[in-house]
Amino acid sequence: MDKLGTNTSQRKQIENLLDKLGEDKAGKILSELHESIECFRRRPIRRMRDGSLDRPDGDLCEGEGLMRQLENESSLDRVVALGKILYLIRPNLFHGSKAQTGDDREIVERSIAPLRVLLAKSISLTEQKRNELRCTAEF
Repeated sequence: MDKLGTNTSQRKQIENLLDKLGEDKAGKILSELHESIECFRRRPIRRMRDGSLDRPDGDLCEGEGLMRQLENESSLDRVVALGKILYLIRPNLFHGSKAQTGDDREIVERSIAPLRVLLAKSISLTEQKRNELRCTAEF
């Protein structure tokens, strides 16, 4: 755990997995998820886990950095940023405010398509790697 109480090893695992997609697949993913990407480019996601009496609205620092990373020229960097944004949203469902205010519903709705696509690509990569290892082991 880091000083913010987040599990950096899980974030690093997400980054490592998405890095394996490569630039070409990342570009295709981005074109598939244009609406969600645009939503996350317009507004940073707050880390609600860090909400306290002096910062009840959470921390914007990480979300602003990821929002800037979505502007990067590298498709792969942008997909990695998207994965980190999704990882930032996940704990907000549990640690954030439960009031029906703001744009929480839109954020969650815009997360569904990227989660589906990234999950499918991740499973495909894992299966491909497993099959390669099986073929190597057979020889």
